[in-house]
Amino acid sequence: MRRRRPLIDRLKVPALLAAFIALSEWADPFPWYATLPAKLAVALLVFFLARELHLVAVEVEPGWERRAQTLSARLRSVAGRVSTQTWVRLQRLAVWTAAFLLFGAVVNALTDRCDSAVQCGVLAPRLAAENLPFFLQMAVVMAFGLAELALLFWAMIKVGAWKVVYPGTLQVSFDDVWGQDEAKTKVLEQVRLLEDSQAVEQAGGYMPKGLLLYGPPGTGKTYLAKAAASYSSKPLLLVPPGAFQSTFVGINLLKVWMLFRQVRILARRWGGVIVFLDEIDSLGSRRGEVVQASPPPAPGCVPFTRPPPADPDPPAEPRRVVVGSAQMGTLEAFLAAMDGMEEPRGLLNRLLVFCGFRPLRPYPYRYLMIGATNMPERLDPALLRAGRFSRKIHVGYPTEAGRRRTYEGYLGQVRHTLTPEQVAWAAKAHHRGTGAEIRDMVNEAVLISFREGREGIITLDDLMRAMLWVRFGEADPMWQREEARWLVAVHEAGHAVAFHHLLRHRVQIWFATIEPRRGTGGMVVPTALHEDWLQTRDELLAEIQVSLASRVAEELVCGTTTNGNGGDARHASELAVQMVTSGLADSVGWHCPVRNSRWAREEAERILADCLARCRALLAPHAEDIQALAKLLLARGTVPGDEVHALLEGSR
Repeated sequence: MRRRRPLIDRLKVPALLAAFIALSEWADPFPWYATLPAKLAVALLVFFLARELHLVAVEVEPGWERRAQTLSARLRSVAGRVSTQTWVRLQRLAVWTAAFLLFGAVVNALTDRCDSAVQCGVLAPRLAAENLPFFLQMAVVMAFGLAELALLFWAMIKVGAWKVVYPGTLQVSFDDVWGQDEAKTKVLEQVRLLEDSQAVEQAGGYMPKGLLLYGPPGTGKTYLAKAAASYSSKPLLLVPPGAFQSTFVGINLLKVWMLFRQVRILARRWGGVIVFLDEIDSLGSRRGEVVQASPPPAPGCVPFTRPPPADPDPPAEPRRVVVGSAQMGTLEAFLAAMDGMEEPRGLLNRLLVFCGFRPLRPYPYRYLMIGATNMPERLDPALLRAGRFSRKIHVGYPTEAGRRRTYEGYLGQVRHTLTPEQVAWAAKAHHRGTGAEIRDMVNEAVLISFREGREGIITLDDLMRAMLWVRFGEADPMWQREEARWLVAVHEAGHAVAFHHLLRHRVQIWFATIEPRRGTGGMVVPTALHEDWLQTRDELLAEIQVSLASRVAEELVCGTTTNGNGGDARHASELAVQMVTSGLADSVGWHCPVRNSRWAREEAERILADCLARCRALLAPHAEDIQALAKLLLARGTVPGDEVHALLEGSR
């Protein structure tokens, strides 16, 4: 049995309510009972009196509490039979009813056209119609304000925004993409999946949503995306770099929302859409990456350089730099919108959810996002995870066959006199050439032919001069003394002779010149016979000897050396250190990967001294070859590699 409470605790709240009612009646006698506060006060007084009677019954009779608990359990059992959605609907109905009564009470307080809250709620449309001019005036004022705000946002969104390219607009096909057969096949496969995505879904699979094209600049990533859009019957959304950048806070997030809204509209209208994000690293840079500014040396390796002065207040840990996106939040909004494409949306679904019903099945939006970048290491891992840009296609430098096909394609669009053998030579000489470079070379050759009055008919000499201009810049017309030109010719002849005798099996001389270009007095440019990156120890030693051959040639022919050997000496030193740190030194012993360690420096000096001695022994019997080639360079300025090899073989 419960402990009985004092009488003052029982009657405290009812007494306060009764006092409130009495004072209100005394202040405003009869009309006060017809007001809403009086009715609420009387209802609360009745509720509290009933509650106290129930508590008294529970305290006096023990069976009363047991019967009350039984009745409560039965009520909970009956309520449990009703589904959760039904309860939600009933709650929403109660909320709407309360809102209706509250609205009617407010209208009843503002007008005397009705007698109760229910009547005012029912008559609200009629009252609104009678005051329609006033409401229309207010609506027009609000509409103008919203229109100005919307126009401002629209203008900020359209700055650097995307562009819609409809099917049939682009005159680019996969047949125009030369030198990238493997990448073209993979992109074509993705486009065909987009065209026939229903069959893939019926088979239980799903089409990849993102495709990443990465590779060096000028290799044809944008061209591949345009060819994919031209092949497909779906529109193309071209998103330029920096499309989501904005000075004002929040505009970048609004741009992301508008982009995906445009994607949904085009996907429903055309059955699919292709989105191309050029330079996607401007959007998807790594977020909050912590980079150590000064990494400590490897354990056990003693740096040869002098240590920095002691810091009077050293930090507790190494200095660290936090690298983040230019506008934090844009990438997160993009990823969330990309994952939310399969969620139900629309006004009808919002009404259904608000009323407690299940939303309709979402529309299967079909789209393919193609991103292009030449710095894939900068992309955030969340952007490259499975389900987003997980399909990665490398668009690298074309092979020799690809370069030849590219030359044939661009030369087929102009008039020329080149034979297939000369085109093959140009493709082999243009090592690591991209499609954009080849296009510029052919166009520059056309301009050279017009400059010389041949009306656009290209010759091999025009193409070679264009290749030199694109790769190494315009020839510097600075004046040189004859003695200086002779020293430069001997310098380059030494390189050429070393190339011919040491690396003839691997490289072929493209051309040798003593015309100043890009700050150099001359150069010997080789081209690889085999496109591989693997080099043996003997080939690295031979490359070091080629770099040192200019100094040896000047000593043999001129009896002195010049400061033009500084770049060659640095290159030879870099190759020697590379051999040491790659484990290619004679005395491997304990391998230390630190470049500035004492052991690495001593080994590199020993390799350089040995290569210099070998180079002197090699070039000493060929001093006459060096002089003959130097005289030819002095007379002509630039000599093709075939003539250089023919001269050296004939002299030998």
